[in-house]
Parts: sequence; C-alpha cells; structure tokens
Amino acid sequence: MVLPPPNVTGKLHLGHALTIIIEDAMCRHHRIKGGIEVDRVNISPDSFLMIPAQNGGKRSVRVGVMHRIRYPLLNSTKFVEVGTTRPETIFADVALAVNPCDTRYSNLIGKRVLHPLIQGRELPILADEAVIMDKGTGILKITPSHDYLDYEIASRHWDEILCIDPNAKNRHCFDESGRITISNFKNMDRFDGREKVIQILEELNLYCGEMSYCSGQIAVCSRTGDIIEPRLTEQWFMNTSGMYEDTEKAIKDGRIKIDPIGQEQRLFDWLSNKDPWCLSRQLFWGHRIPAYKTEGSPWIIAKSLEEARKRLNTSAVLQQDNDVLDTWFSSSLVPLVTSGWMEGTLDVSKPLLNIMETGWDILGFWVARMIAMTIRLTGGQVPFPRVVLHGLIRDSNGQKMSKSLGNVIDPLDIINGIQQSEMIERLERSFLNQNEIVSAIADIRSRFPEGIPQSGADALRFALLRHDVLASDIPLNIADLAGEGLRFCNKLWNLIAYVETVSAKSLTQKDVDSENPAVSFSLTFLYVSLLNQVASNWQDLWILSRLAACLQQVDSHMEECNPHLAFSGLHTFILSNLCDVYLVAR
Repeated sequence: MVLPPPNVTGKLHLGHALTIIIEDAMCRHHRIKGGIEVDRVNISPDSFLMIPAQNGGKRSVRVGVMHRIRYPLLNSTKFVEVGTTRPETIFADVALAVNPCDTRYSNLIGKRVLHPLIQGRELPILADEAVIMDKGTGILKITPSHDYLDYEIASRHWDEILCIDPNAKNRHCFDESGRITISNFKNMDRFDGREKVIQILEELNLYCGEMSYCSGQIAVCSRTGDIIEPRLTEQWFMNTSGMYEDTEKAIKDGRIKIDPIGQEQRLFDWLSNKDPWCLSRQLFWGHRIPAYKTEGSPWIIAKSLEEARKRLNTSAVLQQDNDVLDTWFSSSLVPLVTSGWMEGTLDVSKPLLNIMETGWDILGFWVARMIAMTIRLTGGQVPFPRVVLHGLIRDSNGQKMSKSLGNVIDPLDIINGIQQSEMIERLERSFLNQNEIVSAIADIRSRFPEGIPQSGADALRFALLRHDVLASDIPLNIADLAGEGLRFCNKLWNLIAYVETVSAKSLTQKDVDSENPAVSFSLTFLYVSLLNQVASNWQDLWILSRLAACLQQVDSHMEECNPHLAFSGLHTFILSNLCDVYLVAR
C-alpha cells in the first residue's frame, strides 16, 4: 500500500487521518495473519469581493455584473451588443461567436466587426454550439488567451480567425502579476484597467451599461483570496487517450476491482476525458522537469545535464526548464518505484501492490494515473488488483469541511487538545478575508465553547472508524465521538488491568512486573486462549463462542476492506458481550 502525496501546505486535516487509520488497520490485519490548493466562491448578482491590492492591503472588487459593449459591424452603421463580465480583456479579443441555433443572430454568422478600441483590427463572427443563447446578450466575445471556453471555441475555428488576423494566437493583455501589458494601460492593475476601459467606451458611445447576471462561482486563490485569471502559456503535456483506454480495459476485464459499488462508473467518467494531461507547474518546489536546450535549439529530455550535453554535442551553456512536474505525475510512479522498476528488478508476473486504498476524491487525479502509467511503462501490468475508496469527512451538519467555514479540524487538535482561544488566534492569522474570519469564529464559539479536550490517538481512531468509511460523505461530530472514544479506551484499559489481575496466578512474576503494554496485551490474549482449555461452565463456553464469532466476523470484514464493520464487531464484543455480560456473570 502507498500513501497519497502530501498537500502543498503541509497542514493536516481529518481526511489525512482517516486515510492513515484505514490503511494502518488493513496493514495490521494482514500482519496478524502474516501478511499505506484552488477554492470556488459563490457570488450573487452585483456583489463585492475583497481581494489583495497590488500595493498591499485589500481592495473591494465588484463581481456578478455583466457589461454590454457595442462592436461596430464592418461596412455598416449598425452594431452588435456583447455581454462580458471582464471588459478589461477586450484587448485580446480575436472573434465574436453566436450559437448557430440562435435565430436572432443567424444573419450575422460569417460577417465581421471592428474592434471597439483598436483601430483597424477586424474580428470574425463565428458559429459555435458552445455559446449559451440565454447568457448575457447571446453573443460571446472570444478571448482565447484568458478564458478556457474561449480557447476551446477558438481551437475549432483557427482557420477562420487566422485568415483575418495572423497574430491572433499571440493576443494577450495580462502579465503573470495581473497587470495590463497594452500601451496606455501598461502596468495598470487589471481591475483599474476595467474602470478605464469602461470610461473610454463611454466616451466613444460604445458602452451600453450593465445587465443582470445570474449568480455563480468565481475561482479564487485559497491562500491569498485573489481572483484567478487564466493566462495562455507554454506548458508540457502528455497525450493520454491510448493510456486511458488501456486503463478502462483493465477494469472491464476484471484485472482491477473497485469498491464500493458505483465508484467504478466515477472512474470511467474521468477516463472519458481524453484531453492531454498538463504535466508542468510553475511552483518553487517539486521535481524539476528534465528538459534542456541551448539558445535557438529545441528542447530535449535527458536524465541529467551531462547526458543533455552529450546528446546535443555541445559545451555551450544549457538552459533547464524552470517548471516542475505535476505532483500527480510524480506520485503516479510510486507503485513502480517501490517495486524495483528503476533498478530493473520488477517482477511483471504479479501486481506491484496488493491493494490501493484512498479517498474517492482523488480517484481520477491519482488512482487512474497510477494505473495508466504502470500499464504503459510495464507493457500491460496493473499496479494493484483492487482499489478501495473511502468517503469525504463532513461536519456534524453535513457541510463540506472548508477553511472559509472554519470547520476544518487538525487531527492533532483531537490528539493533543486545544483551547478555544488558540483556535480563534490561529484563524485570525490565516489568509481568510475578514467576513470569513468572523463567520468561522462564530462557528467555533458555537461548536467548541470549551475548546477540544485532549483525547489521544486511539480516541481519534475510534471516532473515524465509527462511521461507514466507504460512504461518499461521512458526517462527523468529531469532538463528541472522540470523547466517546476516550471513554472506550479507558474501559479497555481497565478491562486489561482486571484480566491481568485475575490471571496473575498463572503468570511468572517477571511477566506481571512487565510495564510493556504490548507484552501485557499479549498476556491477556494468552489468558483467553487458556480459558479454551479449562472452560467448563456455561459462561466460559458462551464468551468463547462469542469471541470465535467476533474473530470470524472481523476477519471477513477486513478481507472485504470494511474496517468500520470490523471495528463495530470488536466494539460490540468488548462492551456488550465481555464487559456487560460475561464479567458480570463471573
């Protein structure tokens, strides 16, 4: 078994704890038998969002508003009205588009308009079914360098666009800092640029005002809270179509089983997306892409700088790409790396791992890619015969755990305990905006009036295994369950102490004096096994029958990768059968 890669912040949450606890339980079971961030913010019409300002501090940005802009028709006195939420991207427009089924604009298809702000630039009017007819005015401005949908549409119509504007693929208007790169706007913040664009359009009588815009979501940086702006840049990609088809075939052929039922279709849905996989990331840490070149030469891939020099047959200064690999690419190789693939000792006659257990939310990001990469690089071998997926932890109200809601719990807070004041101080030091901090603090004061008491690691395990871990969503009142877990641990400790006291006569003094919990626990089960030899009354026979049934049940559930059911069986046996009945009867 292997663990998923660490997240970039390095901070723990209960999802990490659940994964570790499930995998730890599975490993312990087999050992006994001899056998491992972008947020989306909901916005309302005509609302405001606080984001970082370019010169420090915060600024308020109006969102949920659509602006109507006139584009003059070529060789005509008429105009077409286009709705956009981002007027500042107008400099990178390469076309307009309408839905071919929209009878309002069918007469415009194939015609051209003049760019409102750039003299002499003509834009074609395209027909594309991706345009939503009832969104805005029904006419979409196409800005492929700064919008995902626009790029998809432009990719289907480059011939029509490039015959009018040969430089259309190079049209962009933002740098990596969100500053406008167009002359007269140079180095201006994009939102200041928005106001200036509207002002100029008004002076030219090409701005038609605002229009209602339905609520939706906007992508923001999970750390800074800034609005994310797409920019078209050069990246490294991998063609996945053949790899994903091989992955799907391995599952349909039964070489890989996915539990629970229903998750298999989720994986097929992911694999149906045959878009190339973007492998490069612009981060400060990670596995640097091993691509090298000299000035004017194409990129080559090499294991090292020395190998690159030999292949290029040059002593000139080589440039290595500054980008790093996607974490999921690096982690997709884990089954191969841990099985001797790099050393040439890989045994392709059997799966590389016995089982893969993880959360369903990274089924596509990680599991699908591990399968695809292993099959491709080994010539058909699957990395594991079985995948078991646990659910996502939610709070006691069923809400997704989110930093902005303040309901994310660090598992160390359950283990070590934390004061309410410390929880609030930690929130105030976070990157959340003031409204989110106020809301999160109110939630903490409501749910944790006394903070979180120290419960220990075993109580945390108890809390996380009390629910169906294979369900898609796991609502959890973690503090209350940890308290119940602590009481159960105390019960278990007292039980062991009692059994050791009763069985002391049959043990050596050295064994009795041992302070090693592992030895004590082993002695407890030794005593239970001795009962099997001397059992003569109905109480002994009954508890041994319950123990045998429990062990059979636990073994069955663990083999089926249902640790929560195995734990439930153990919990029932210890409390209901052993403590409440057997020990009382004796």
